[in-house]
Amino acid sequence: MRVLLMPFVVFLLVIEMSLSCHAAEEADIPTNWQGFATGSYRLAEFSSTFPQSRPRKSQTKTVLQPFEGSIFTQYSDRDDFQRPVEGYTHAGEKPEEIGFKVVERKEEQITVAGKEYQAAVTTLRKENHRGKMELTMWEVKDLKLHSRRMGAPGPDFFLNENVIKATFKIEGPKISQTQSQTVVKLAEKLTVAEQEIECMVEKLEADVNKGGATAKVQGENWTSTAVPGREVKTLAKGTFSKDSERWPGETFEENSVLIDFKAIPKDE
Repeated sequence: MRVLLMPFVVFLLVIEMSLSCHAAEEADIPTNWQGFATGSYRLAEFSSTFPQSRPRKSQTKTVLQPFEGSIFTQYSDRDDFQRPVEGYTHAGEKPEEIGFKVVERKEEQITVAGKEYQAAVTTLRKENHRGKMELTMWEVKDLKLHSRRMGAPGPDFFLNENVIKATFKIEGPKISQTQSQTVVKLAEKLTVAEQEIECMVEKLEADVNKGGATAKVQGENWTSTAVPGREVKTLAKGTFSKDSERWPGETFEENSVLIDFKAIPKDE
């Protein structure tokens, strides 16, 4: 079973894909890497524990440096970071551009970090072979956060800088899942590689039913515009329900932690 909730997924997978460009033009660079110059990089450690499996841990280094057909070069601790491969990273897909249609717009009050905001709530839907999908976003016009992504079964979603909360639902023949991603702190300082950075913190929640296993997942996600890729730390824990067909009552955990980075401003 994989809980498809990037940035936290059971058995964290590093996806390598080819981008059709050779020079790192600003328009080609994903939003979460824009503003950084060639040579900027991030080194992240992924770890997971899962019932009846050995704990897993790996490190991946992603560099904004052209390699063959990609604008990114990626290295892995599997070969002691010696062999470069085409790297891939992205900031998520805009829902309207992948077939989601707006079905409702309304206004609603929402409280975050002890403060109440007036939010514009937009609900979008789509149906395909995976099932019926619904994405809802709460946007606060006068609140400038930063864009980031929301992981989901299928493509990750791009959340713009005004989105303070997002929920996603899918009901299909192979999976039933609901999840939410909500800002709980506008600014919290973390130290990474002896560098202090300011992060936004989100609470992550999900209920998943897939492959005969049902589970609840809770976690937190730290992101920052000060680091390439923006993702700083994700900590998530899950528990299979007592009536789950697989691993009833068992727990699992997965973490993604930035352990080093180099942020070269674009104008240097």
